[in-house]
Order: sequence, then C-alpha cells, then structure tokens
Amino acid sequence: MQPPTKIPRQETDALSRKAKITDAMLRTWKTLGWAGIEAAGGLEGVARRD
Repeated sequence: MQPPTKIPRQETDALSRKAKITDAMLRTWKTLGWAGIEAAGGLEGVARRD
C-alpha cells in the first residue's frame, strides 16, 4: 500500500509563516506578474503595500 500523498504548502515568504493568503492578494499578484512582485520587494513588499 502506498503512503498518503503529501500536498506541498503554499509559501508566502512571510517571516511569521502565519500569513493568510487572501483573494485580494492573489488578484494583486496576478496583475503584477513575477517582475512586478520582484520590483516591489518580493511578496512581503506587495503585502506591505496593501
């Protein structure tokens, strides 16, 4: 019998690791794209803006 499949955690780069990912954050990330996120200082930089 196979062991249960592990589902990878969705990382946010948050220092506390307790950050909640909201629908608004996902929309912002999609709008900015990877280059925009990096220019804003990473995911924490984007989260601080909002």
